[in-house]
Amino acid sequence: MKTYAIADIHGRADLLGALLGNIAAANAQSSTDYRVVFLGDIIDRGPDSKNAMDLVVAELARCADSRLILGMLISTES
Repeated sequence: MKTYAIADIHGRADLLGALLGNIAAANAQSSTDYRVVFLGDIIDRGPDSKNAMDLVVAELARCADSRLILGMLISTES
């Protein structure tokens, strides 16, 4: 199984949608399955956080082997 890792999307649904489309197209003729592992921040700071999260949720539903590993917020305040 191929694994694609996508990190720190930061609300860029436009770029994520294009990337997921390219991954799907690259694997359309393949008999090998693939999964996507999303790492880090999905919604932080970007212009289209809701749609970015919707794309991630759709990919997770499409492929049971795909995963979301969230980023951590580390506070330096006491």
